[in-house]
Amino acid sequence: SYNVPNSLFVNIKQAGDVVTHFKNKSCNPYAVVTLLGDYEVFKTKVVLDNQSPVWNETFEFALPLKFLQTTAVLVVLYNKHGENQEEFLGEIHVSLADYKHFKVIDGWYNLEDMRGEDTKF
Repeated sequence: SYNVPNSLFVNIKQAGDVVTHFKNKSCNPYAVVTLLGDYEVFKTKVVLDNQSPVWNETFEFALPLKFLQTTAVLVVLYNKHGENQEEFLGEIHVSLADYKHFKVIDGWYNLEDMRGEDTKF
């Protein structure tokens, strides 16, 4: 018998040209990844002092196939300052409404930050 997959895998590869809001602060980016709805939240590692971080981290979401096209992937990019400080850099929503089963979605997405500047992600 054929088993229908019950997982969605999201791979956060890299970001480019990350711009921080504070000129004198270093860029220590990380991403928070979830699906819209009541799903687990994952974080990538923090990449220290890098405006073009590479993560290549994959996260698995338990998601029945019938709900796949009703949600979106949400990725929020932060800059880590010290132990308890973080700076919001931008976010992206990738709708899965047009997702074709078993197809890989691969591409760059632009994050809109608070100043209207784009960061490639």
